[in-house]
Amino acid sequence: MKFDLNRAWTDALGLVSANSSVVAIVAGVFFFLPYLALMLFAPQMFAGIEAQAQTQDPQAMMDAMMGVYAQYWWVFVLMLLIQTIGMIALIALLGDRARPTVGDAIVSAIKLLPSYIGASLLTALAFMVVVAVVTAIGAATGSHVILTLLGVAAFILLIYAYVKVMLFIPVLALEHTYNPVTALVRSWRLTRGNAFRLFLFYFLLLIAFVIVSAIIGMVFGLAFGLMGSEVAIVGNALVGAAVNSVFVVLFLAVLAATYRQLAAERVSVPATAHDMDTPDDGDRRL
Repeated sequence: MKFDLNRAWTDALGLVSANSSVVAIVAGVFFFLPYLALMLFAPQMFAGIEAQAQTQDPQAMMDAMMGVYAQYWWVFVLMLLIQTIGMIALIALLGDRARPTVGDAIVSAIKLLPSYIGASLLTALAFMVVVAVVTAIGAATGSHVILTLLGVAAFILLIYAYVKVMLFIPVLALEHTYNPVTALVRSWRLTRGNAFRLFLFYFLLLIAFVIVSAIIGMVFGLAFGLMGSEVAIVGNALVGAAVNSVFVVLFLAVLAATYRQLAAERVSVPATAHDMDTPDDGDRRL
């Protein structure tokens, strides 16, 4: 079936609206708070990089950046794991017809975490192989033109592949698939014939997020800047965490709605043109 962009967006908004309470809980714990903590501690973590930036020495900046990652790698890993659990749990809460509780969704997400990591590593490995092959072929020819053309072709191929496998997250969460290869193959099959439409949809969402976040950041940044540096740091961190959380929630809802549409399932959203019926938050046990 052909992917309907408008329907996916409408369904995504309906899913968020129908589950607003549980969405707020999961988003607050797994997206807002971790991002806020990172934003508040970022000035201290990246102080060395900012100092090296003033020297305009690229190698010094690179060394400073590697030093930050070497010292705080556990922070980034912990944040990644927390947000991954939140993503899987939220998609389950939005799209699982079994109506799991928040606790059940989180437990299921923790169990699916190794599968997510496996699928991500397989995808990254495949992308690295493509880049390595293209680089090797380009270097063998000795032609910058051929290398450039191969690079462009590889870039397009990687975007295509990424769009094709992006639904592996809802496949994990909604089909309870523990085999990462099975999840990737399932996503590839679900998106058959709709890669361009999906790319366009995701691209438009990304552009909208960049524009909206830039406007919000500029407005609030100017306002907080007038109140002093300390207020600006905290205020910008709060706004940044809120904007980031909203985008993540909307994108995950889009993935859930996209999966259910392409899987030819009847999406449960209250009072829409598609005659959907989703219980409100009062019917869900926290």
